Amino acid sequence: LQSNIKTLATLKKKGLQNPGKINFKSDFKQIELKQYGISYKFYEHSKMNIQNVFRKVKVSGLEQILNKDYDFANAKLIKCGDKDFHIKITCYIDKDKIKEVKTNKSIGIDFGCETSFTLSNGQKFNSYIEETEKLKLLQRKLETKTKNSNNRRKLISKIRKEYLKINNRKNDAANKFVNYLLSNFDYIAIQDEQLN
Repeated sequence: LQSNIKTLATLKKKGLQNPGKINFKSDFKQIELKQYGISYKFYEHSKMNIQNVFRKVKVSGLEQILNKDYDFANAKLIKCGDKDFHIKITCYIDKDKIKEVKTNKSIGIDFGCETSFTLSNGQKFNSYIEETEKLKLLQRKLETKTKNSNNRRKLISKIRKEYLKINNRKNDAANKFVNYLLSNFDYIAIQDEQLN
């Protein structure tokens, strides 16, 4: 939206009489919160204030980041369904405060076809997450719904939630794999080739 506004403003400055207009958008996926303390800030352990929202918003999971030596940067308010929102906060921590444990071990990673990753010690990790049967059923139902109907909107919201669950499972598998590597090995070698 911001880039569209800038483009229209540039065209207007260049002398174009009718550069166009921005169409009304009824739906949005995320809102950028660019600066901590101005566009958003925290209250207590479960509430936060968001710019242009006229009441404090209750947030679950803030205890993971509050009362720690983190510097908060930008954040994103992400829409997950009709009534569900997630907040994604970028935090920074000083490198000197991170305790490093040296293992002096090394490992090689091979990208495979049958499994996602095969390690040089023989361990295999599969991060592939299939679409659920529930998602397939919802997508089949969507084909029968009338465009712009309330039932179609509700169904799209359910599909978004199901996709979010699948993405969370993928991210969880990836994070566990990365954590395993970083916790147990100091030197990691990865094959350098293009897979088509």
